[in-house]
Amino acid sequence: MFGSSDITIETQYPFSIFYFKKNNERILRCNSAVFLQSIPRYYTNADFLDLEILYIGQSYGVEGARTAPDRLKNHSTLQGIYAEAIQKNPDSEIWLALTSFKQINLMMMDGFTDFSKEELDADEKRFKAVHHRLNYEGINEQQKINFTEAALIKYFQPPYNFEYKNTFPNPAHTTYEECYELDINCIAIELNTIETINCHVYSEAANNRFMHMHHFPLHSSAERKSMFDIESILKPL
Repeated sequence: MFGSSDITIETQYPFSIFYFKKNNERILRCNSAVFLQSIPRYYTNADFLDLEILYIGQSYGVEGARTAPDRLKNHSTLQGIYAEAIQKNPDSEIWLALTSFKQINLMMMDGFTDFSKEELDADEKRFKAVHHRLNYEGINEQQKINFTEAALIKYFQPPYNFEYKNTFPNPAHTTYEECYELDINCIAIELNTIETINCHVYSEAANNRFMHMHHFPLHSSAERKSMFDIESILKPL
């Protein structure tokens, strides 16, 4: 390394920065977390790099004009997290992960339940309307961001979030009312961090791992069976 085997490493508490030194001279300054984050996780047990989800927010502004960097410039919650972290956890760092989510539509066919002709006709009309809306017109972009944010907050239960933690899903929320207007069965989220930030994420409500998946039925079990509750849908032959 650096054309020499006489290289030493220098670091001091809280060990977030370290230096490579040659002949007692600093020749490279490194951020410890960034350096270790670049190493594939299957080479080392680096649970200390796992990231706890403290807050989830969105950057969608008026007509989508506000970007994430603009949103973060004067973000009061973020500033509060930084201030508290410096006091309580000086040996930890606050990381910002900017994410975007892709919409995937799932449909399920039930070949077990007997329906009347009226129910089949109504279901056919609904299927055509929902299929056309989801695949051609699309759900309003702001609404998609709203229910994605709400679902993530409900799943991770971050300590600095308050809205949606105990109230998602709810038909009274106008921020994602299109889902109820279309009579969508469930909303599901999937978050994979192995290829993006190369670390596990976790919270008090969710164990640390690369892949997080969860679904949220938009109706009670009495009103509608969840399409992901396979055992309650399928009948024994």
